[in-house]
Amino acid sequence: MQKLYTFLIFTFCCSQISIAQNQLCDGTRFIDPIFEEVTVTSSVKYGNGVDAVGREFDLLLDVYEPVGDTAEDRPLVVMAHGGSFIFGTRENPYMVQTCTELARRGYVAASISYGLWPLLAGVPDSTEMMETVVLAVGDMKTSIRYFRQDALSMTNEFRIDPDLVMVGGLSAGGVIATQVGMMDVEDDIPVFVQDWLDTYGGIDGQGDHQGYSSVPIGILNFSGGVYRTEWIDQNDVPIFSMHGTADETVPFNHGLAANIMSINGSGSIHPSADAAGLHNEIIIVENGGHTDIYTEPAFIEAQDQLTARVFPFLEDLLCSFVSSSQELVEVRTNVFPNPSSDRIQFQLKVEEQTEYDVLVFDRAGRTLLSLNNRTGSQFELSKEQIGTGYFYALVRFKEQYAPITKAIIFED
Repeated sequence: MQKLYTFLIFTFCCSQISIAQNQLCDGTRFIDPIFEEVTVTSSVKYGNGVDAVGREFDLLLDVYEPVGDTAEDRPLVVMAHGGSFIFGTRENPYMVQTCTELARRGYVAASISYGLWPLLAGVPDSTEMMETVVLAVGDMKTSIRYFRQDALSMTNEFRIDPDLVMVGGLSAGGVIATQVGMMDVEDDIPVFVQDWLDTYGGIDGQGDHQGYSSVPIGILNFSGGVYRTEWIDQNDVPIFSMHGTADETVPFNHGLAANIMSINGSGSIHPSADAAGLHNEIIIVENGGHTDIYTEPAFIEAQDQLTARVFPFLEDLLCSFVSSSQELVEVRTNVFPNPSSDRIQFQLKVEEQTEYDVLVFDRAGRTLLSLNNRTGSQFELSKEQIGTGYFYALVRFKEQYAPITKAIIFED
C-alpha cells in the first residue's frame, strides 16, 4: 500500500504507523467525553463531485469540534453515512451522534456527503453500483486531501494534524471507508473495477486537492465490508468493526449487499486481517441486524461494548507510537514449540537489559494477557495463562527495537 509520507513506517502488530507520539495523549483525552459542548460548522465545500450519469454537484461536509478546546494538531475522523449508495445524508442521526461523541473526546470529526446513484436512471445493476462505489471512494479521498491541503498549505482552519486522519462509516459508509483503507494499486483488482478506476482518475480518484495524500491511518467499519478479502494485507491500516450476524443488507460474511453487489462483510474481513497479521478488532453481535444493533434497546449491551472498546482502540492508534526519528532494529526471534499443548518459548536476539512489554490478543483483538516492563532475552507463555486456540503475541520494546508479532497456537 502506498504510504502516507515517506517517513511513516508500520510497526504495531505489523501495521501501526510509527510517528512522534501525540502530545495530547494523557490517558483521558480521546477516551473519555471531557468536553461538554460541541460546535458544528455546516455545509463546508470540500470539492466538486460528479455522479454516475455525469451530473456535477458540490461535495459538502459538516465539521464537529469540541467547544473550549485550545489544542492544536488534533486528530481527524472522516465519517460517511449509509443508505445503499442510493439514499442517505450527512445529517443522518447516527452520523450526528457519532461525530458528536468523537468531538466530545477531543477529536475533530467530519460527516461527508458523497455521490449517490441517481434514481432517475432506474435501479442499478452490479456494474453500475460498482461505478457508484468507485466514485464515492474517490469522494472520501477528496475530503482527506481537502483537510490535508488546508493543514499543510493554507490556514488549518480546523487545527488538525495532517498525519492523524482516520476514516469510518455506517453501512455504505463503512464500505467506502474500508475500500479507502484497503484497496491500493498493488492489489489484484478485477478488470471491470479497474476500468471504472481508470475512467475516474485512478486509485485516488479525479477529485480536487491532488498532490496531497488520501491515505488514512485507521478504519472504523460499522456494518460495512470489503469487495475482496484478498486486498487485505499486513501493510494496510488497523480496522475496528461492529456487525450483526443476521444482517440482511450487508451480509456478515459474504453475499450480495442490498441484493445487488458482491461484498465480504466484517465476519470475513477480520479472519483475513488475522491471517495477514493486521491489527484489528471486531464486535460480533449475535442475531443482530443491519443498523438496529446501534440504536435498539435490545442491543444495548453491544452498544455499551462499542463505547467501551472503540475509543481505546483509537487512542491506542494515536498514542502508542514510537518516535520516527529513532532508527529501529529488526529483532530475530525463535518461537518453539509452536503449536504447543503446554508452553511456548520465545528467544529474542536482544541485550539482556532491554525492556519490553508482552501482549497476547485473541482473534477478535481482545487483550488476554499483558506482561509489562520485562527484561531478558527469553520468556515463555503457557496454555494455563491464555487458553486453547489461535492467538497473537506482540512484543513491544521501549526503545531501539521494532515490535514483533507472532501467531501462536495452543492445542488441546
